[in-house]
Amino acid sequence: MMAARALLSASTRCLSRATSSGLRPSPSLLSHGVKLATPTLASLTSNLSQLSLTSRALSSISAEAVPQGPPITYLTLNNLHDNPGARKRNVRRLGRGIGSSKGKTSGRGHKGQKARAGKGVHPTFEGGQTKFYKTLPKVGRMKNHKFKLGLTKVNIGTVQEYITMGRLKPQRSDGVLTMKDFVAAGIMPNSSIKTGVKLLGKGKEFLTDKVLIEVSFASAQAIEAVEAKGGYVATVHHNRLALRACLKPHKFPLKPAAMKKDGDDSVEGEDEYLLPKRARPPPKYMEYYTDYAKRGYLNPRVQLERKERGLKEILLGRVPNHRRIFSHPASIFFQRKIANFETLEMSSLSVEECDGHSFVCSVFEVPNDGLSDTATEERKGWIPSRAFLEREEEFDIVMVPYDEFGTGSDQVPSRTSTSVSDSSDQPMGVICRRFTDEAYVSRWGQQHFDKQYTQYGIDTIWNWGEESGLKPCSVYLRHCVLASQSCGKECHDSFLDVTYLVDRKTTIREYLKMNPEVMKTEPPPELKHRYGG
Repeated sequence: MMAARALLSASTRCLSRATSSGLRPSPSLLSHGVKLATPTLASLTSNLSQLSLTSRALSSISAEAVPQGPPITYLTLNNLHDNPGARKRNVRRLGRGIGSSKGKTSGRGHKGQKARAGKGVHPTFEGGQTKFYKTLPKVGRMKNHKFKLGLTKVNIGTVQEYITMGRLKPQRSDGVLTMKDFVAAGIMPNSSIKTGVKLLGKGKEFLTDKVLIEVSFASAQAIEAVEAKGGYVATVHHNRLALRACLKPHKFPLKPAAMKKDGDDSVEGEDEYLLPKRARPPPKYMEYYTDYAKRGYLNPRVQLERKERGLKEILLGRVPNHRRIFSHPASIFFQRKIANFETLEMSSLSVEECDGHSFVCSVFEVPNDGLSDTATEERKGWIPSRAFLEREEEFDIVMVPYDEFGTGSDQVPSRTSTSVSDSSDQPMGVICRRFTDEAYVSRWGQQHFDKQYTQYGIDTIWNWGEESGLKPCSVYLRHCVLASQSCGKECHDSFLDVTYLVDRKTTIREYLKMNPEVMKTEPPPELKHRYGG
């Protein structure tokens, strides 16, 4: 209201000044009856309200229609200053008197740790009490630390490149490329191999040769590329000693002349040195080296493939007038804790004579430590060695004839039968046949029998009757089924149909049909490499 009254008084003053200055209204306005009158307070208030609404609408329209730029700053006397960084302020020097505000103690105060010279205490210093990081327990390395071994990496494309140049020769006698071959070819220096070599799949499209490679680790792409060309990859554990034996075999003592093979007059190579046996992988690497997908050398299938390359002959044979039977407990099952005493699932496999029966098995040559050279009339020129007897201590080792009916590299060997050359046309093989308790005690002694069986509550090995209820050890039976399956259809069918329980009536095929859970019985983790089929 006060603003309206002020506006009314201002309008009155303007009108009176215009009248006094001689200004008159237009005659046309007067002819139309327009009267000029002094505005009242109500009319001015109404006009002011309409004017404010119009100004608000115009301001909103202009704000929406016209984009607003940055505010304009005008240069005035009160905002004059230098550009940033144009003038450098003087650094206030310390110890220049009390007038400088940094004199005497230089702003450090009196005494105390922070008043002393030097860089001060360590950030973890807590006044003398135990540091916080020492209050926390020490923990082991994380699980993924096994992938941080500092492995020397080599690509499969690089291997093919060096083969093409002739610096790698995969077609030699053994044909297996190792880390030593990579060093000799110049792919990597000897000093760069600290913990092993990992084979990678880069450049796999350039691989054309069939190669056999043994490394510490290998990627899935590298394994797939090598095997696609008919090659072979095996991952082998190397501790420091094994790594030294692989890279520098000449650092080890020479073999005595008596330990060299007959006709071996070589003067170079690893065969002339006494190299240590390869150590067992630690538990954290056991899963890797027992996995077939990683081609671990402890996997049974990989071991069979490795042995296949070292055998002179691989064939299948049929043993006549014999059958296989699960009829005796094995002490090794007690020691490895895979026998079930409650259900009597603790039986192992043996062979017994039976007219009219025959079974199929794979045949392979006896290793050098399997048979000795001592000839006897009873054994027809051979006797089992001490190591062979200790490995198969509860059996009678005998030689029987067999019939060959299958050969070729597509057959996989097993340990069911071994081959020994004979002068006659009928091939002869060594098998592990049923024994007697008396013969066992006569060979090894009563004390050994008590150690192997009596302490577990077993008073007999071979005198289990047909009604005893003795059953095969589930872990071992699963292992046998998988092993026979890998040997081919003939071996697998023969094992299922010509292998019996202790009653001599129930076949393994019938037993598995009644007890399908047997094939789901997994061995303990530490025995997967031994009972994995």
